[in-house]
Amino acid sequence: MRKIVLLLCLFAVITVKAQSNEPPSNVIKVSGGLDFVTSKMYLPDYTTGTDKVKATSWQPGVSALVDYEHFWKSGWGFGLNFMYNDTRYSIDGYGPSVSLALRSVYFGPSVLYSGCFKDHWRVECGWGMGYGSLGGDLADYSGFGMMFKAGIEYMVNRHFGVGVELNELVIYTKEDDLMKEFKHVYSSESDVLSGMSCLGLAAGIRFYF
Repeated sequence: MRKIVLLLCLFAVITVKAQSNEPPSNVIKVSGGLDFVTSKMYLPDYTTGTDKVKATSWQPGVSALVDYEHFWKSGWGFGLNFMYNDTRYSIDGYGPSVSLALRSVYFGPSVLYSGCFKDHWRVECGWGMGYGSLGGDLADYSGFGMMFKAGIEYMVNRHFGVGVELNELVIYTKEDDLMKEFKHVYSSESDVLSGMSCLGLAAGIRFYF
C-alpha cells in the first residue's frame, strides 16, 4: 500500500510543478476518518473450544489527526503531525459483544511539498518519522514510526479550507514473547510485523495564516 501513497505524492509534485502558485505560509489541519490496519494481528479463536489463534488483516477503525505545517515560497516546508487510531477486534466463540481494542499514537516531524493551482486548490504530499506507540487491550509497546501522506484541499478563502488526504502509518516495536510464539506456530508467515501498518483516508478543515 505504501506504493499507492508514494505514487500519489509523485502525482502531487508533478501537478504542482506544472502550475504552481505560492502556498499559504502556515496551515493548521484538523481531520478525522476511516483507517484499515493492514498488518496481520493474531487473536484467540474459541470457536472449536480450544485455545487457538487466527490471523486478521485489513481491520477497519477510526482515526483523528492534527497537523501544523509551515511552507516557504518554493513550496517546500516542514510539519508536526499527530495521528491517533482506534481499531476493535472481535473474539470468535467468546460472545458477540466481546472485542479487543488496538490503539496507536504517532507524533513526529515531516518534510512537505505543496502548491496551489486553479485559484482555490492546494495539493500536498509529505513524509515523516517520529515516535509511535501501540496500546489498548492487544499491545503496550512504543517504538519508531514512519508516515506518508498525500492530499488535496479546496481553499474557501485566505484563512479557511476543507480537504481530504490519504495516509499510511507504520509503527515498528520490539518483538515481544507472544509475537515470537506466533512466528513459531506460523513459520510460513514471513511478513509478520512486530508493530503495525495502517492505511487511512481522512477529511477535515484547514486554517491558513
